Amino acid sequence: MASADTQRDDDDPLATVDQSGQTANSADQPKPKEPTDASLQARGRYVPIRAHAKGGLGEVFVARDEELGREVALKAIQERLADDPTNRARFIREAEITGNLEHPGIVPIYGLGQSADGRPYYAMRFIEGETLAAAIDRFHSSVEPIHAPGKRSVALLGLLRRFNDVCNAIDYAHSRGILHRDLKPSNIMLGLHGETLVVDWGLAKFMGQDTAEPSNTADTAALITGSSSDQTLPGSTVGTPAFMSPEQAAGRIEDLGPSSDIYNLGATLYYLLTGQAPFDHAPAGILLTKVQRGDFRTPSAAALGPIPSALEAICLKAMALLPKDRYPSTRAIAEDIERWIADEPVSAQPESRLARLARWSRRHRAWVRAASAVLVGLVIVMSLATGVVHRAWQREQTVRIASEDLAASLDLDKGIGLCEQGTTGLGMLRLAHALAITPAGASDLRRTILSNLDAWHTPMIPLREMFVHPDAIWSVALSPNGRTLLTGSSVMVEGKLLGEARLWDVETGKALGEPLKHGSYVNSAVFSPDGKVILTGSADRTARLWDTATCHPLGPPLVQDSSVKTVAFAPDGRSFLTVTGRSVDFWDTATQRSLGPSLTDHPAPVNPAVFSADGSMIATGCEDGTALIWKRGESKPIGAPLIHNSAVNCLAFSPDGKVLATGDEDGIIQFWDTATQQRLRMQQAHRSEIYGMAFSPDGQVLATGGDDGTARYWKTGTGQALGLPMEHLGAVTAVAFAPDGRSLATGSGDTVARIWVGPTTRPLMAKQTNGERVLAMAYSPDGWTFVTTDSGRVTRIRDAISLEPIGPSRTHESDIRAVAYSPDGDTILTGASDGTAQLWTAADFQPVGHPLKLPGAVTTVAFRPDGRAFLAAGEDTKAHLWDPYAGRHLGPLLPLESEIMALGFSPDGQTIVTAEGRSVRFWEVANGVATGQIRRVLRGHQGFIYCLAFSRDSRLVATGSEDDTARIWEVKTGRPVGPPLPHGASIISIAFAPDGKTLLTGCNDQTARLWSLPTGRSIGPPLKHQGRVSAVSFHPSGHFFLTGSFDRSVRRWEAPRPWIDDVEQIRSRVQGLTGITLGLEADPSSRGNILDDRIWRLERRLLDTTESTTR
Repeated sequence: MASADTQRDDDDPLATVDQSGQTANSADQPKPKEPTDASLQARGRYVPIRAHAKGGLGEVFVARDEELGREVALKAIQERLADDPTNRARFIREAEITGNLEHPGIVPIYGLGQSADGRPYYAMRFIEGETLAAAIDRFHSSVEPIHAPGKRSVALLGLLRRFNDVCNAIDYAHSRGILHRDLKPSNIMLGLHGETLVVDWGLAKFMGQDTAEPSNTADTAALITGSSSDQTLPGSTVGTPAFMSPEQAAGRIEDLGPSSDIYNLGATLYYLLTGQAPFDHAPAGILLTKVQRGDFRTPSAAALGPIPSALEAICLKAMALLPKDRYPSTRAIAEDIERWIADEPVSAQPESRLARLARWSRRHRAWVRAASAVLVGLVIVMSLATGVVHRAWQREQTVRIASEDLAASLDLDKGIGLCEQGTTGLGMLRLAHALAITPAGASDLRRTILSNLDAWHTPMIPLREMFVHPDAIWSVALSPNGRTLLTGSSVMVEGKLLGEARLWDVETGKALGEPLKHGSYVNSAVFSPDGKVILTGSADRTARLWDTATCHPLGPPLVQDSSVKTVAFAPDGRSFLTVTGRSVDFWDTATQRSLGPSLTDHPAPVNPAVFSADGSMIATGCEDGTALIWKRGESKPIGAPLIHNSAVNCLAFSPDGKVLATGDEDGIIQFWDTATQQRLRMQQAHRSEIYGMAFSPDGQVLATGGDDGTARYWKTGTGQALGLPMEHLGAVTAVAFAPDGRSLATGSGDTVARIWVGPTTRPLMAKQTNGERVLAMAYSPDGWTFVTTDSGRVTRIRDAISLEPIGPSRTHESDIRAVAYSPDGDTILTGASDGTAQLWTAADFQPVGHPLKLPGAVTTVAFRPDGRAFLAAGEDTKAHLWDPYAGRHLGPLLPLESEIMALGFSPDGQTIVTAEGRSVRFWEVANGVATGQIRRVLRGHQGFIYCLAFSRDSRLVATGSEDDTARIWEVKTGRPVGPPLPHGASIISIAFAPDGKTLLTGCNDQTARLWSLPTGRSIGPPLKHQGRVSAVSFHPSGHFFLTGSFDRSVRRWEAPRPWIDDVEQIRSRVQGLTGITLGLEADPSSRGNILDDRIWRLERRLLDTTESTTR
């Protein structure tokens, strides 16, 4: 039952907000069986029976009309507001306006009066039924398209006719000069006998009146509920944010007219077509801004399935940003709806010739059938004549399509393999080639390729600039202002290997000045701290100083005994060092004279040498696998050598000098404490030798370059890789950060120096969990929050956007092993190690109903789809279906073969699934209760099953096992879908995307992975953590997902969005990102080619122009 008084939801953009910014939530308030105010016990003709609802201004009682012996709704001003003249005037105005409207679609007023204490009230019809919002929500609970044939189509027509009834009622109100100003699905009541009534006229006003609302003390315009037109202050914002018109949101009360109600009706139609409001779930300030801009998704984009284009056109015309572009009247909306129902063209959408022909065919079925019969006869004759040829052609087509599918699948696997090997650019180009040869009808394969392109692109480090050289590059450095790049390279001249250093403009990629020439390749080239001088060291056994501005040498070369491997300026620029053989020598920059003492006490030839940031220390690395730290001015090293298993090729001090990083021939990075010479950490960074290394200016990131043709960013504190490898077609010989840390220069044996964008990470956000491991996690049904449990025995509600805890938390007496949100989001279910399964209020973690007590730990829980009962199981080898409200078991206990870690109720409520050891059992359900009968048993895993999940449509169930695979099964037949999905360790968490086409898995190998279910291929790189991924959950929208880990973090990631299916645009985009091309033939064995720098710059400009619109 419902009355004419609207019930409003707290903190909801679908609710009308009062002057204080608070909503009145009658649903959250207790509904006593008797009125709470004694003064309402007798009102002459009307005798209150029970309280029914409470709004922002009034309260509604069900009363008995003593004269006519009927139930009525009695609305009275709330006692706490009764003495305020303004509120009394508002209340009376509402009654007067409603009473002036006599229409079948408007609730009739029976009388207006005062109680014994002087409180005004009015009596009106009591409506038994539901709101239009409830009817729409029930309609959209099905996953079928809204205009699917059968019951769905009939239900849609019924809702549209109800909507037209509303349009007619509002058209009548407009003819009486009255605006409603708060039309929305929850303000429309559907009676049990076909009635459709518009209710809650608390914001209504007479058109043309310009009277003021008493001033509000807030700085911003107030959102006012229950106000009448003669009490609205110009500039105030009235209505429900999610449904109000742009002029309402802007507070232009004086501009409100019938077109504003027309917009409200368009927003209501939007809700009918999509099941959601056009503007939903955002803070009021942001919401009002979006409303004013008309910033909402089209109905076809918001709906889960297709919707008729004509209905979408009607909706969008009614919701036009400018009032002049909307329908001229609400009756005009109804007429267009009636045209669509009658299969006539609508005024909001021009009709195509094809649509006109289809309509003509539907109306002249007899003629069409006769003509069809003739055509069928002709076709039969022709088919008999050409049948043999056609069958042969069909066989040929089948073989051709199968061959194309196989070729595309092989190229897809090749592309994914290249991406996983670190050659992401080549892999994405191979994926683009796979797309080019994939048949147009192979939609699943094409979607997998397009999703992979996005997933691999997201963590890529984009290429910013290329500098092509004639030969290999051995050194790179950026000037102190970051505007100039210095490279040292080799160059072949008339068959002789020479060397040169060059200056380049970072922004344009053009060479500056003349080359700084040497007699052999330049091993090392650096800027002085002020950028005015350049120092080079060459295999021609010389080091030289050069004037940066003129590129002229400063004095004669410094001749050494052997190849100069490394040169470096001291931080003050007054001296520099050179490395030759086993010696490190120091020189005065001004005089170029030797400064003692040299560092000669090395056990083997020295490769690199570096100054600390303050110049007090020097570090050297040797070919015998040792590194040494020296105090400036002393000839003996500090402490013992730093031991490696292979030659030390590169070194870098952290900016604060407390840490030394070293890279060796085995591809290993090691971090050392410079004060104690103790190893802090080591990790494998590259597949082979590391040649270059540099700390970012803030010390938070280490960049490395290796013989495997990649450069990498690493988080110094944890060793976590930041982004994917930066791909080259030759060894990366040198790396250097820009002074601001926002870009990186690399030099490579592939003859190209590159500038890359600074480090990035794929997750949108990651949060630590107060030092505790995440045990379980789940999104709320509305996606605004999620719940986590951790090893600290604390259950918390977290904000889905910031990931921060919100509201109260709950500390338990034992570990919470499982957690779930109820389908309505009001309660949370936990399963604990002490054997308790308990229901809690989601708002404040208060216990609800009766807990279920088991003799062993509860390891898995699941709600029944109606939320009135739940399943729980664990160590006691039985599955329990429990009614927490009645405190009793429902149906028999389900005997299990072993302790289990996973069970579930199918979303349609028809099946219970339990994962027991290596098998999965399906149990029959009747009327929401298990019968105890086993429908089927699935076997296929070779290890214990840790997790399972249902697809939203109940068609599929996924399982994850200690045999390192995930498997997908058809619920109806029990058959496996596709091959097992391989992982590197046990799978302990699993979740379907809402569309059922993507699977998310969490693994003991410290990664989470996405999978395309139609093709069985992985999507994107493994999502790496520093601990096992114990929990995963998809956002209800499918746009985001969460991972929780034993590394004490919760991370939110953006789900891949398939790229636009345009092969040439994709190929151009990837080439612009990487500077690499496969060439025209796309030879499968090709390792790629350097893209011509002029073509690359064109591709890059196109990429910069279109990047924001390619998805």
